Amino acid sequence: MSDSISNVYARINYLKASFKEYGNNVKPEFINNFNEMLAERSQKVSNTEKNSEVHPLLSSSSLTNEVKIESTPKNSNESAATRIERAIEEASKQYKLSKDLINSVIKQESGFNPNSISRVGAMGLMQLMPDTAKELGVENPFSIEENIDGGVKYLKMMLEKYNGNLDHALAAYNAGPHRVDYAGGVPNIQETQNYVKKIKRNLFK
Repeated sequence: MSDSISNVYARINYLKASFKEYGNNVKPEFINNFNEMLAERSQKVSNTEKNSEVHPLLSSSSLTNEVKIESTPKNSNESAATRIERAIEEASKQYKLSKDLINSVIKQESGFNPNSISRVGAMGLMQLMPDTAKELGVENPFSIEENIDGGVKYLKMMLEKYNGNLDHALAAYNAGPHRVDYAGGVPNIQETQNYVKKIKRNLFK
């Protein structure tokens, strides 16, 4: 038993001597540098924690509450008629066309149905063809605002092309400017001729 205890103490003394020797071999400047680095790092971490602002959504008080995301657009309770009226008002001001003219074209084109699709694929309130809508920058032809803006913009382009001639502009809107150019005026197409007459009748009645 006493031999075992002696062996244990001998082992402890050996380990103490080993660590003492290791400590003596470490250069003092290394220890000082390391201590300085550690102190500097601790100070930086402390300052960062004090000075940094926590985002409201990451604060402890926010995490205890449910974050609500607005899933419905503003003015979602507005009727389609109200949105159409406002879109016409804005387009009228932007492109300097009368609201009566815009209303007459929409009435003839779609009967004020934003989801209208013709047999040839024209879409929305002002019945924009897919290629025309794309050229006008209309991403959603069934959007009330986008469709009216694109349609009025195109109508304005036709009026400018034909020097303010309403008959030619309306005919071009309905049948395409190439047909108006080829015919030198309103083409001999019954649908287009009736289209021009109906819009002018609604406009000037």
